[in-house]
Amino acid sequence: MRGCYVQADMIMSQSLKRLTILDCTFYPNERTRISVPSLVTLELFECWGRTPLLESMPSLVTGSIKLADCDDCCGKEAGGSCVDDTCENCGSNNNGSRDCVLLNGLSEAKSLELIAEPCVFILKRDLMWCPTFSKLKTLLLNDWCIKVNLGAGALMRFLQHTPVLEKLTIQLCQAPSNRVGTAGSYNLTGQLVAPSKLKILEIKCERIDERVHRILMVLSTYGIHVEQINIQQSIGCSER
Repeated sequence: MRGCYVQADMIMSQSLKRLTILDCTFYPNERTRISVPSLVTLELFECWGRTPLLESMPSLVTGSIKLADCDDCCGKEAGGSCVDDTCENCGSNNNGSRDCVLLNGLSEAKSLELIAEPCVFILKRDLMWCPTFSKLKTLLLNDWCIKVNLGAGALMRFLQHTPVLEKLTIQLCQAPSNRVGTAGSYNLTGQLVAPSKLKILEIKCERIDERVHRILMVLSTYGIHVEQINIQQSIGCSER
């Protein structure tokens, strides 16, 4: 699907193996549900309106998500206030459940790329109910995982929920406009232990700034030391 206006409660297929949704606009009032249980490959790139809700995809191998501007928002993001029970984005989905929009549906994948503009809210929201990615071996994140008002809480959350992760790449493309925060906004419980199979760690950036130092501090908390991390500096940065 490319450049479509989607005004549907549900996109459904029992047999579809590959789905690409590019530059589409989703209905702004109701959240479209995507039910494709046999899907192997998902690409969801730069869609508008409300981010669609992904239902369970037990056969998923590869998921690539790139989120730009969308209609999902929260009063806190705009400097206002928010009450979980009333905010339609923080508190519930269309059916009144407090559940993930994207991450539950992606939780069976073996390889994930989660790229978002720093202003995107929906991934932050999903991490409040973060599932365990029991099959995930390769993960790519970008700037949003160390957004100013999250600190590195999102990164820590992923490390706690990816027990078989083998390769982690963090891609930093945008210079921060403010100082990176020192505290996350998630309840991080349990022992801080790195995924036991984690062998490859990459940080891709234009320059080593405060965000990189923050990441190194978080990783050292998990017993991952600087000499185990490959930092790649480049003049330009192109998001995948």
